[in-house]
Amino acid sequence: MAAVPAAYAPECLSACELAFHCRDRARAADAVTRLGRPLRAELGGLATVGEVLAAARGESGDPDDPAVAALRRAAALRAEALAAAAEVTACP
Repeated sequence: MAAVPAAYAPECLSACELAFHCRDRARAADAVTRLGRPLRAELGGLATVGEVLAAARGESGDPDDPAVAALRRAAALRAEALAAAAEVTACP
């Protein structure tokens, strides 16, 4: 079975008896495929969760890539929201 490439997506669980095998392989490879086909399509050339996180942090990825730009913008918005929340909860 290892010779057959795994193209896992969460939808596979309801239709394929090998889905658990493919899911394990996708997890072991840190593949974004385990997050679903729509997300995988949106991420373009980013193939692993590690690559996605590194791109969001600005550590790698082409800033002209729309997926990388969106990830960085989302990370900036999250940081802004967390900073604002920290200010609110730090009442005197």
